[in-house]
Amino acid sequence: MTLKSKIKKEVGRAALIIAALTISLTGFSQESDGKNSPPILQKASIVNEKGDVELRWKLTDTIEASIKIIRYKKEGDNFVIIHSIEDTSTISWIDKNTQANKQTHAYRVLYDLESDIYPSNKFSTTLLTQTTDTCKQTVKLQWTRFVQHANYNPINPNDTIEVNRYNIWKSEAGGDYQKIETIEAPENASESDTIRIDTTYTDGDIEYNRDYSYYVEMVPKEDPYLPSKSNRVNFNVNMPAAPQYINIDSIISTSRAVRLSFTIDTASQLNEYLLLRSPNYQGPYDTVETFQTSSKKISYTDEAFNPRSQRYYYHLAAVNRCGNLSTRSDTLHNLLITLEKNHLSAKIGWSELTSFTNTPFNDVTYFVLRKVGGEMGYTQIISHEYPPIQDDEIADYKGNDVSSKFCYYVTAEVRQDNNLTTHIASFKRCIYIQPDLFIPNAIIPNDPNNNVFKPQLTFIPEKYLLIVYDRQGRKVFQTKAYDKGWKGRIRGGQKAPGGSYIYYLEIKNPGEPFIRKRGSVTVIYNR
Repeated sequence: MTLKSKIKKEVGRAALIIAALTISLTGFSQESDGKNSPPILQKASIVNEKGDVELRWKLTDTIEASIKIIRYKKEGDNFVIIHSIEDTSTISWIDKNTQANKQTHAYRVLYDLESDIYPSNKFSTTLLTQTTDTCKQTVKLQWTRFVQHANYNPINPNDTIEVNRYNIWKSEAGGDYQKIETIEAPENASESDTIRIDTTYTDGDIEYNRDYSYYVEMVPKEDPYLPSKSNRVNFNVNMPAAPQYINIDSIISTSRAVRLSFTIDTASQLNEYLLLRSPNYQGPYDTVETFQTSSKKISYTDEAFNPRSQRYYYHLAAVNRCGNLSTRSDTLHNLLITLEKNHLSAKIGWSELTSFTNTPFNDVTYFVLRKVGGEMGYTQIISHEYPPIQDDEIADYKGNDVSSKFCYYVTAEVRQDNNLTTHIASFKRCIYIQPDLFIPNAIIPNDPNNNVFKPQLTFIPEKYLLIVYDRQGRKVFQTKAYDKGWKGRIRGGQKAPGGSYIYYLEIKNPGEPFIRKRGSVTVIYNR
């Protein structure tokens, strides 16, 4: 055969194929006229992240002809030849670089014959898309097997594959895929029903800042052991990282306010926090203050109540970008202290830290601290696991020129699970010991052992007043200092004449009655 004849023959053959392929998609639905049975396309499965499609078919006739693979082309609503396979024993092929992860594709296969060209059934890939609701922590999956226009209306959905079921597969954090759901086709569904299933599935088992992957597996009724996979969708439910912990550093009570401080996990990416307060552990809780800050240290002074008599529970909560509370600190309350005086001892009690069940915390130690008079600071006198305690050491101070004021407060050290601690301190309460008195009745100004008139006190009072008058009622001495006495001098520093003088003594401690004493003191001189 001459070259010209060969070219003429090939041109005629191509014309036949093109004529057949340009027939509408609804064409080729007729059965074979008996000359040749068309191949059966069994599978169109997306095999990787690029969207490559694996096709699988079976031949119904033994024909000495190559296999043509055709793919739907939107322009003109036609199928076009994309590949030719000479070896008829081949029953699968991968269409590479078709990007079936971005759009659906429809395929057919046919024999390469000069006549009687009968294509196989149509088979479309499954396109999976997802919509994530970050705030609800859900992902909605939606898939279709129909070729789509850009506006997502199906084109010629005459895909004759009947669906048995859809399997939904999920992978977390790069792990193996696990089947999480199977959606069955409606019972007794017709072919037209199954090919038009446009299914969605919502997965509510989603955690923040974790990678997820899904694909849908279409299982056909005709060949249930040859499922076709959709493309994979990968995503991360991105939420700014919440703190792993919020620690209450301290709850310090004063007579009129409570000072609170918190430490936030440095890994936190959140910038909004709420300080919540309630008179009950169970709530409800009121928002005391909202903090907009990236700082990992937060302090606040609550002046809204009287910490001497009221107990309030506090915690700090982080707010995510959906406005939901995420990480919370522990919930702790201020300490209340009680103080009872019993002559030369004091009984100190306090409100134990309690949990939701109103039972005491286990990992807490209480410390009782005391300060006497104007000492520079408080000294720990005991550590204890529960109240109350008795301070019997007051009697040891008697007659040692010590203030009658004894002040106490209680601290709690709470050991948290994250190896941090919380320091809680009550406000300070004080008692006053009423002093016993010894008032001398005479002085000898020229005797160095007895030349000062000064009452003797077992404890130093808060207020002190001593006045001495002569017999005419004229004031000769006055002092408010307990450690100063009258040395027998009158106006101008002269020696007081011997004889009787009148004194007036006044002592006052807060919460105690006045002690008022009047009497006489005699001035005597040695010869």
